Amino acid sequence: MLRNPGEVSWNIRRGELQLQKSTPSKLREPRKPPPAKSRAQESSTSERCKTVVSVALFIYLLERIETANNADNSMFQTDQIVLKRLTKCGSDSLDNESLLSCNKTFKLIQNLMLKVPQNEGRVDSLSAPDPQSGLEALAHMTIQQPSGDSSKILKWNRDHSRLKNVDFFRNLLQIRISGYYYIYSQVTFSKADSSTPKAQTVMRKRRLGTALGENLLFKAFCSLRSDELCTSYNGGVVRLEQGDQLYVNVTDPTMVNYEVAATTFGLFLLNRNP
Repeated sequence: MLRNPGEVSWNIRRGELQLQKSTPSKLREPRKPPPAKSRAQESSTSERCKTVVSVALFIYLLERIETANNADNSMFQTDQIVLKRLTKCGSDSLDNESLLSCNKTFKLIQNLMLKVPQNEGRVDSLSAPDPQSGLEALAHMTIQQPSGDSSKILKWNRDHSRLKNVDFFRNLLQIRISGYYYIYSQVTFSKADSSTPKAQTVMRKRRLGTALGENLLFKAFCSLRSDELCTSYNGGVVRLEQGDQLYVNVTDPTMVNYEVAATTFGLFLLNRNP
């Protein structure tokens, strides 16, 4: 409560509360105390005050954080006064005159909340997310020992692999959801043969009209001069369309190390935007 007969007004603009003190032209007669309220009414009013205080503090602090780095000391002094005022309005020890003053302040805050433009995106994190944004697509394949055929396409064990929104058949991964993917492949070679280059490639098949086109995405080499192991690794971001098929090709499958952790192939969706 102010000792000097002055008037304090609240100036609310763009989510900011500022105190402005005006000097009265003459002394006013002291106001008559309002009629006493019942305990139930006071309790109900106090609960409403606490709720509005929480909302007001949240909105006010959210606005102040955005300009904290550029604010000067005088602005922060005003902030402290405002925050003390709001905190006092949320306390349990309020007389009738203080409650009336707080209710007036809260009405101004509520009017401010109604005027905030919806397109400013101040509280985007509180809005409901797009259902489509929650879609995931990933694959992590574990190697499988070949059955004796001469194919240079690596085979994968589906039972011990992980797939989500990605199809797998004939040792190829087929895309369900178009978007940007991170693709990776790791191939370990364990036999030395100087006459055969040790390389692995990631290939993509895509249907172009009635024809099925094929192109190289990644290629990695490995140098093995003894019986030690060497590992080649491919990885990168590629735009994939629904229906695209991916597979890993090697120069000589008999030189591949078929341990589960030594040779892998996979991908995961990064962004669905076109």
